[in-house]
Amino acid sequence: MSHLTSVDFDKLRAEMVTEQLISRNISDKKVLEAFRKVPRHEFVPELRAFPRAL
Repeated sequence: MSHLTSVDFDKLRAEMVTEQLISRNISDKKVLEAFRKVPRHEFVPELRAFPRAL
């Protein structure tokens, strides 16, 4: 498995916002900004041991 950097995760989150949220007409700036900033793996207990795996 390759090791992703925080820059990779930032890019992946930005792509997810565009592809999953904006494409579904979600436009609230606070919601979009939260999705861009929050490292989602921190909210999945099983994955906390592997924070760079996502």
